[in-house]
Amino acid sequence: MTSLDPAGVYDNGSWAVFSNIYQGLLTFEPGSPVPKPDAAESCAFTSSALTAYRCRVRGGLTFSNGHPLTAKAVKRSFDRILRISDPLGPAPLFANLDSVEARGP
Repeated sequence: MTSLDPAGVYDNGSWAVFSNIYQGLLTFEPGSPVPKPDAAESCAFTSSALTAYRCRVRGGLTFSNGHPLTAKAVKRSFDRILRISDPLGPAPLFANLDSVEARGP
């Protein structure tokens, strides 16, 4: 465990803790390679070229401070990861990401 900031680390120990603290848009059932929605209501590719992926945020979820989980909050999280751009964090996983849009609250 090197940090509690998921935007700045991507080591096994930290992510083992994160999976028990933070909820992701998607999750994996044990033994399954197929992601399934978690904080997302649904997620799917929106083009046959597999270049656009859309997730709809499940309603009724809140952060620990009581603020609602919204599409804008998800976008801020992605933008923060890319802005921090820590080579030891998850930013390199998004090297091919052109943009993140929030189409809703």
